[in-house]
Amino acid sequence: MRKPHFILPTILLITLLISLALSACGTSIPHQTTSTSPKPLTLAGQLRQGGHVIFLRHAATNPSQQDVDAVNLSDCTQQRNLDERGRQQSHAIGAAFRQLKIPVGDVKTSLYCRYIDTATLAFKKSMATMAITRTPNLQQEALDQRISTLREMISTKPTEGTNLVIVGHESMFKEVSGQWLEEGEAAIYQPQEDGSTVLIRRIRFDNWNTITQPRRKTAAAN
Repeated sequence: MRKPHFILPTILLITLLISLALSACGTSIPHQTTSTSPKPLTLAGQLRQGGHVIFLRHAATNPSQQDVDAVNLSDCTQQRNLDERGRQQSHAIGAAFRQLKIPVGDVKTSLYCRYIDTATLAFKKSMATMAITRTPNLQQEALDQRISTLREMISTKPTEGTNLVIVGHESMFKEVSGQWLEEGEAAIYQPQEDGSTVLIRRIRFDNWNTITQPRRKTAAAN
């Protein structure tokens, strides 16, 4: 028996009615969200969390002065000291730390006055220690011990939520890192769980404002 011809139009009519009903109900594709990773912290953000060691060379000094007395290191008149430019640099470093809200824990320095003055002018505190002080004619065994102490300081995590600042001799820093620093320049380290440490960046005294921006991969350390 042949089927009636009206079946096909009926099916088309039903399909049309269903489509109109769905349109009236405002059906739509569910909104899809894309998972994104949080932006990496800037260096300023990392330092605000603490856990870093900042080795800082003393600020600018008077080149006409010489270290004369290697025994009585409390006599600043017998040493090369900060000049006015160095004092301004020290103040600028401290102001940058406060503006960037970088927490500073201990500030350890050499016993020479230019190191203590740099720390005091910048951070309002200092902890001078012979353990990282290099004096002329120091026996090699004693020098090796002090270099070892400096290396241990750089690779040890500071008190939680703070950063350790070391204002020390550039010659001893060279022994530890193989690099030299300009007067007022800092090297930022991040100690690792395994006892090693990573040099994150070097920063001149007038470049602290740059650590609020993400670094380009091709950028060289300041």
